[in-house]
Amino acid sequence: MKGLLLRLSALDADAATAVRVIAHFEALLVGGLDPVSLTRSTAALAGCAAGLELPDGRAARFGSAGVALAGAPEHVSGRVDLEPAGRVWLERPGAPGPFDELVLEWMAITARVLAGRPRQTRVPSAADPALVELVLSGREDASDRARALRLLGLDPEAPLRVAAVAGGRGTDVGVEAVALLGRGSLQGTVRVARVGSVGAVLVQRPIGSPAGLVPGDGPLGRTDSPAAELRTALRERLRDRGPSRRSAHAIRVGVGGGADPLDARDSWAQARSALRFAGTGTPEEAVADHDELGPVALLADIPVERLRAQADAQVVDSTRHGGRAVALTFDDGPNPADTPRLLEVLRKRHVKAVFCLWGDHVEEHPELVRAIVAGGHTLCNHTMHHDDMGTWSAEDIRADLERTNAAIRRAAPGARIPYFRAPYGSWGKTPQVAADLGMQPLGWRLAIGDWEPPGTDELVRRVEEGITPGAVILMHDGGGDRSQTVDAVDRLIPPLRAQGWHFDNPARRG
Repeated sequence: MKGLLLRLSALDADAATAVRVIAHFEALLVGGLDPVSLTRSTAALAGCAAGLELPDGRAARFGSAGVALAGAPEHVSGRVDLEPAGRVWLERPGAPGPFDELVLEWMAITARVLAGRPRQTRVPSAADPALVELVLSGREDASDRARALRLLGLDPEAPLRVAAVAGGRGTDVGVEAVALLGRGSLQGTVRVARVGSVGAVLVQRPIGSPAGLVPGDGPLGRTDSPAAELRTALRERLRDRGPSRRSAHAIRVGVGGGADPLDARDSWAQARSALRFAGTGTPEEAVADHDELGPVALLADIPVERLRAQADAQVVDSTRHGGRAVALTFDDGPNPADTPRLLEVLRKRHVKAVFCLWGDHVEEHPELVRAIVAGGHTLCNHTMHHDDMGTWSAEDIRADLERTNAAIRRAAPGARIPYFRAPYGSWGKTPQVAADLGMQPLGWRLAIGDWEPPGTDELVRRVEEGITPGAVILMHDGGGDRSQTVDAVDRLIPPLRAQGWHFDNPARRG
């Protein structure tokens, strides 16, 4: 630990060092803990002054050499507020260190234990990426995969699940995965490694534990999903980071289904498919479970030919025509701040799109609906209040969809509404009801994650890297500040056309 204390502020971020940071605070929690030892230790760990104020009035402030400092802090480079009062902070001159946010997060966790909050942490294991890649590979022999599992401390005969963790631009997904899982919410044996641009998390539950084997088909049964625990950990992390929540908000997680360890690649593929449906908003949106997606998951990883064969999956995610075609779709408008500018961009670029209209916004801004129709664009019913209809009865769904259609036609008399899209992709019984009303249920193949704007450059990158022939692309012109989305669309259209892409409407069946 001494070497870590001396060199931490100069290290580049990586998952193994993140584990060591968490282990440092775990060691403090195991031993005798008081404000002085916590603050002195943190200052030495970070290589700069640190301070602490607890809700009960106890306080401490130390320099990196272990000398107590008097008075108020001179320059607070980062802080986390405690509840109901108090704070922890670092005083680093110049730019923050690569681990300052993580150190503050775990100093705050430890301080809350001092203040009487129960401790719930566990240090995860940062695994050898080469071993994890071997386990997730479909090319290696089964004997090699089994050996890699044993070297990782995993049982080759007990079921496991794989999760995929992604972050925003500039985020080290290995560090973020370790920091998230170190909270101890996830039960079982956990191994974390970075695989390309994504963090891979292998989870294996102890057989016979409350969070372990669940009865199911086959000799191995199945493991229960860690999605709820991951959402809890993310919620706690967002809370504990206080003002510095930006990177925590960017974390997205996809959870694969249970699998035989020698077929872990199947769970890994499902996790990466689920990741495409994970947003960057609430923890519920940020963690997508392949098992929970139901038929929607088919849109991510099943070819169109097989999708059409599914009797219970009448949702389309492809364009009307083949080749290098894409369909642009925009949800949650109309929005007076961004929809008019988007319409101007589409007019200038000679592109037609689909607008999935939120009924409340239609009634607030009927003139924008008329402008969308006048621009030659296609309308889509996106429900009256943007409710999750996954558990609604067919009768309630029908009433809502009819009310929404009526609002749209009051704004734009005689307008055609050929599509319906369920909020949050929570379809339930909506596909059949929509079809009965003459609307094609409309899914997507690529969601660019503009719920919480990540920057125009990032949105452009997501489209350029995720676009596939025939894809329906999900974007937003409403529900928040969508200026970055409009800028991204304006930038994307010319180079896509230059590459041979053309813009089409989504397919319709029947």
